[in-house]
Amino acid sequence: MVYSANEIRKPICRNRRPFFLYYVHKALTDKTVYKVEARLTLQIPRSFSSAGDIVRRRLRNIRFRGPGVQSIGLGSPGFRLTGFWSESTGKLCMVGSGLAYAHTGNSRSLNVILKVNYSKNSSIYGSLVSGVLESLDDNGHLDHFEPVSILGIAHSNENYEYKLIEKGNRDWCMNEGGSLPMNEVDGGLCSVLTERNHIFKLYYENNCDNVNCNPLNGSVEYVPSFMSLLPIRCAEQRKMQMLMSFRNSSNQVSTFLFIPSTTLVAEGAWDEKTNSFCAVACRILNFKDSLSDAVVGDCNTKLSLRFPAFLSITRMSAIVGQVWSDRTQNDQGYFGRIGFWSLRESLMRFPGLRYEYTQNDRVRKACANKSNTKRKGKAYADGHSPDMRFRMS
Repeated sequence: MVYSANEIRKPICRNRRPFFLYYVHKALTDKTVYKVEARLTLQIPRSFSSAGDIVRRRLRNIRFRGPGVQSIGLGSPGFRLTGFWSESTGKLCMVGSGLAYAHTGNSRSLNVILKVNYSKNSSIYGSLVSGVLESLDDNGHLDHFEPVSILGIAHSNENYEYKLIEKGNRDWCMNEGGSLPMNEVDGGLCSVLTERNHIFKLYYENNCDNVNCNPLNGSVEYVPSFMSLLPIRCAEQRKMQMLMSFRNSSNQVSTFLFIPSTTLVAEGAWDEKTNSFCAVACRILNFKDSLSDAVVGDCNTKLSLRFPAFLSITRMSAIVGQVWSDRTQNDQGYFGRIGFWSLRESLMRFPGLRYEYTQNDRVRKACANKSNTKRKGKAYADGHSPDMRFRMS
């Protein structure tokens, strides 16, 4: 992901982002043009191979032209860049160089040009940022590589308009009772959901033989088993824009895979009446031929998320929710209601959380000491016996 046009006006640096700004200042001759110094890192996680043909088909490896063609592989090449951004056109153009490492361990210096387009639309429909990284070396030069298409999300809290969630228009949001109000959540909504990449297990409430269960509308061959949420911006401790990624594996925990065919862009707000977060999600369209043509649309997916006030032996998730289609069952793209619950969530963030003992009666009956027993000697195994060992977390 990269920064938005609004955020690039000031020298803000965030260490774990692929686009790292070193310095930004206005040009002397034109106050609407800014000189930018930055570093771009092509992050290539080792888990890409598990994502299947979708990733390999959409993302190009950088390849050297010449004798013994080699791929950069997992070297995650980085480039130091200098250029200019135009506030009036939203275009960023930068040139620079960097090192890339081949599978053999040898490094080569690559000369590149980065071209990025920022949309002037400050709503969810202008969230996508597209561009291309091209080689400045001649075609046939040993260090030449094919153009690399770039697609990201604008990241800024300035001037963003939450258009999909209107005040008082969330009657469809989850209202099941027994949910924590926001003042009983440590740090509030933004703190809990933005601290890391959240993984959720999906469960399907409908029979998938009779109802379409795939929230991705046939763009992948599998029915997802997990969902990942990655917040992009949060405002007023109640409004948030986020990415929703559907996958069939929970192994990729540390890295959010931004794959257009499996990722939705969503925005929502906290509802005080239901004590839940209500969101509308949109698909990423028109990316198959060119990433530069990708747009946000088809906003017919809804999400509701809450923090349960009580846990029990059968309900141990600190965050639960539902995803469903806003279409009618006969419409194309409709899918049945999907529930989800969080995995590996820290309960310390929810000091108002309580635990309900729902199995006390069964425990008492199972452990009752029968007075009519005729057995002599010890009634139970020795407490230090290996047979009494068990593990609990």
